[in-house]
Amino acid sequence: MSRKLVIVMGLLALGTFAWASAAGEDGGAMVGGEMAPDASFTYDNLRAMSEARSYEGEPAKGKKIAFANLFLVIQLTRDVQAGIVEEWALAGGDPDDLLILDNQVDAQVALDNAEIVFNSDAEVFLQFQAFTKVNAQIGRRATDQGVFMIGIDIPVPGFPFMGADNYGISQMTGTWFADHVDEIYGGWDNVDVVFLSWTAASGESTALRTAGVADILTERFGESGVLDGEGSKVVSVNATGLVEGGQEEILNALAAHPDAENIVYFTWNNPEAAGVVEGAKLAGRWDPDKWTVIGMGIDEFGTELMEAGELDVDVNFHFDEYARYLIPGALAHMHGNPVPSHMFVEMELLESPQYR
Repeated sequence: MSRKLVIVMGLLALGTFAWASAAGEDGGAMVGGEMAPDASFTYDNLRAMSEARSYEGEPAKGKKIAFANLFLVIQLTRDVQAGIVEEWALAGGDPDDLLILDNQVDAQVALDNAEIVFNSDAEVFLQFQAFTKVNAQIGRRATDQGVFMIGIDIPVPGFPFMGADNYGISQMTGTWFADHVDEIYGGWDNVDVVFLSWTAASGESTALRTAGVADILTERFGESGVLDGEGSKVVSVNATGLVEGGQEEILNALAAHPDAENIVYFTWNNPEAAGVVEGAKLAGRWDPDKWTVIGMGIDEFGTELMEAGELDVDVNFHFDEYARYLIPGALAHMHGNPVPSHMFVEMELLESPQYR
């Protein structure tokens, strides 16, 4: 299997975000030079239509939208894109009015793609892009251009976000481990080290995947569960989200803990998990009976690792259902209605067979 980058990020807090809608030729009556909201196409109504797989009134008809994908060569982004194409058509949108671009996990490509969108007639820009600083730059341009955006998995400052609840995810996985530590190791005292990974390049929101786990471990096990605390078993690792990066991370981490045998690794995503397992094998330190590896965002990497018995737990973000939040959010705005500030996808904890 080729090893590609998967970056899945999340958000900070809940709330509601109302962004003023520009007047259009259709979709609502004009009042005082602005489009009056169409009560039929609120976000909640559109979400209900999406879940019913039937949009009444063709809310996307005559509308235009743009989507810049993260990196089209990996399965999860193909799932997101296929969902958007399907959902747009289901809502009555014309395929020719859906502009699709590939950001290629490249900052300059993302900036160039944004200019293409800003020079189009797209009313809403769905942005799936890896770098926090680039999203901030593009968000400012969007505000100047009067283009409404929704950030996918990494926030765009000033606009709504759709994706994973990172803190909720980390609380979920941290609780699972704390509940199973007796079963796996015979108790916390027998755990030698817990590695928590995060990626600095993608911004502070990524750290929430570490913070939630650390909070659970501190609550359950006291000072020995404090992240990077003196005498603690819990250590942070700066991740890259790459298979190769995962190998380097674990080789360095193991070198710093030469006597550790009972090892827990909370990964930032599944390509990293694959690299961690490969690196541990290269170091001669891999023992599936003594390692617990927890993945993030089940994909082809996570599926392969779980089938091999090398991944204990993963989290399903349901990438194929992202469009069921994105298109209702985009259409709500197009029809003059507010959009929630955070649209969190439903998450599902997946355990390997030995825990079921």
